[in-house]
Amino acid sequence: MSVSGGSVPSLTGIAAGDLRVTVPRTEAGDVKIETTIPPSISAPIKKGQVVGAVIARRGDQQLGKVNVVAPQDVESTSWLHGWF
Repeated sequence: MSVSGGSVPSLTGIAAGDLRVTVPRTEAGDVKIETTIPPSISAPIKKGQVVGAVIARRGDQQLGKVNVVAPQDVESTSWLHGWF
């Protein structure tokens, strides 16, 4: 995702943990993985800050979810950030 007003232009989030789901083998093909990650995020960003999620679904049913977090701090480049 791109970083607005940050010391780096982009950031690749990482999963905060494993995403495991158990379904019958005959229904495994029905499981879909969905990501909810914004195209852009504003700095400052703290390491470990939640920036999105990965969700396992079967139809409308949510089977599991894991947060996507920032792997590093991203400082703001705005001069106003230092004033407030």
